[in-house]
Amino acid sequence: MSSGASNLKEAYDKNDTTSANIFDGGYIIYKLSDLGLTKGSQVKYTIGSNEVANHKLQLEYLDSEFSPISSSNYLTIKPGAKNDYTAEISSDPKASYLKINGIKGTDVYIYEISKLN
Repeated sequence: MSSGASNLKEAYDKNDTTSANIFDGGYIIYKLSDLGLTKGSQVKYTIGSNEVANHKLQLEYLDSEFSPISSSNYLTIKPGAKNDYTAEISSDPKASYLKINGIKGTDVYIYEISKLN
């Protein structure tokens, strides 16, 4: 599920030369199991941006009815090409989906999302 995004499966195709794209404040919602992720896992995100300054990218966790649960993470996205970031998936038992909220005014390129542990 998405809005203002394209190539959703490219973020977990084990190929960091292709990317899922979030345009100008759009979003992508992934089912945790589709990404091979489990609650509480450490995750590596390979992300790029066409912006020239650091920005905060919100990772939000949703329950099975797509309602936000209490926890979320923020990644500070550096400008330019691919950079790696890590964050932990919520350990809340209701967490079923990961929503990646785009950044208003810029495009975000998600090259890969993979489990670290």
